[in-house]
Amino acid sequence: MADDQRPKFPLHYYVLKNDVEALENELRRITTEEAARHAAVSSVSTSSSSSSSLAVPPERAAFVPTGINQRDDRGNTAFHLAIHLMRHDMVELFLRYNVDFGVKNGGGWNGLQEAVASGHRDMLDRLMSATQTHIENKLESRLPKALEALSKVPDFRLKMRWEVGTWVPLVSRFCPWDEYEIYKCGSSVRVDTTLIGFDKMQWIRGHVSFLVLPLESDKPGNIILMNHDHKMAEYLFDSFRRQTKERGTATEMLMAPLVRGHVDTESVKFQYIQPSGSWFRSRPKTETIGPWGNCKQYEADNIRIISKKRTDSRVNRNAMRPHPTDAEIEAIRNNFCSPRAIKEYFEGNDLPLPPGKKG
Repeated sequence: MADDQRPKFPLHYYVLKNDVEALENELRRITTEEAARHAAVSSVSTSSSSSSSLAVPPERAAFVPTGINQRDDRGNTAFHLAIHLMRHDMVELFLRYNVDFGVKNGGGWNGLQEAVASGHRDMLDRLMSATQTHIENKLESRLPKALEALSKVPDFRLKMRWEVGTWVPLVSRFCPWDEYEIYKCGSSVRVDTTLIGFDKMQWIRGHVSFLVLPLESDKPGNIILMNHDHKMAEYLFDSFRRQTKERGTATEMLMAPLVRGHVDTESVKFQYIQPSGSWFRSRPKTETIGPWGNCKQYEADNIRIISKKRTDSRVNRNAMRPHPTDAEIEAIRNNFCSPRAIKEYFEGNDLPLPPGKKG
């Protein structure tokens, strides 16, 4: 194709045409050109890191071509478009060529969220597996430099408490708080925490530790999750895989509303905390922290948490919800005293109303 006839967004064009062969050729061209530039720029750093025992394998340190993540005039990448149109073979091509999973479209949605909106379970399972592998590889590629930098920091022990408060009556009891204990020795870090979850309008507490293994260990940089209450210890990613498999996360994601949120920091203002009884004084409130005295205290105002809900999802959540069995229907009839109560129960849980006698 001549340059004057080349589309403005070739990847998007081939996805719309459903031309798998042309899409693969274009992905190969972009990857080859950017890989050559990447190799020329990083040749010096590669030679210096090759002697290190913590050098990252090439397959783990694969770069992400930026041209693949180009957005069109509507703000969508070709990867988003392939997911939206449910082009499974094209989605596999993008995964093979190391598409960036974190890139968002103009609406602020990433590829995984686009798959949830599409309502296709098989594609969501595939993208969840690929996203998990991508995160693990990305973390593993960054661990060597992080551990080397950590080893240069002086050893310390830190106790840190945080809490969320509100002036609304009866709501403050639901606000979370926790106290962290952080230990650093060499290139190893341990973090102790007590807040582990939220269930039935109550915060769940326990004794959990996260241990980052040092450079001298067999698996440097790996994170061990230790549950002191249950006397259990396992690698963090192994625990994540197990919980994902047990909970059926893909089904939960399809059943739940598609919502995303972020913290708006543009309007945040920091100001001194005035001591009580000093209405006409500008002297800030101070506190002694360790060997440091007269530390000024600040408060942050205008912190906004913005939540957006997507309404164009194709998921039929009523169809995915399991239909009650005859035994469950009979138990419900026996536990409710009127047909109206039965109707309210089923309608409130988005269940089809069972047949029954009127009156």
